[in-house]
Amino acid sequence: MSLRRAAPLALKDPITLVVALSNDRSASGTLYLDNGEPFNHNKGEFLYKPFYFKKDHGQSFTIAHVVKAKAAHQDAENAVTDAQTKIKESNSNLSKDWGPEWEFKKLDCL
Repeated sequence: MSLRRAAPLALKDPITLVVALSNDRSASGTLYLDNGEPFNHNKGEFLYKPFYFKKDHGQSFTIAHVVKAKAAHQDAENAVTDAQTKIKESNSNLSKDWGPEWEFKKLDCL
């Protein structure tokens, strides 16, 4: 991993969001991303997504509203596919030269 000293240089670098589960095996929060251009957020060029994650029984989990999608009680692979599809749809508000790519990975510790 290479650390950048200026935000514009990191525009195409991957972002890792680590979600730490509480004792009840859930987590929630909000993710905000923009392209770093001043005032472009006034034009709707940003991503603002509340999320909720809950580990269900066995290998299944729920990702809800990360992408305005509710993947409750689906297996992990279907939840990831649905989330990626909905996130791609939400990227339409971002400027053409900046659209973050999303990848969901299930960690072994979950």
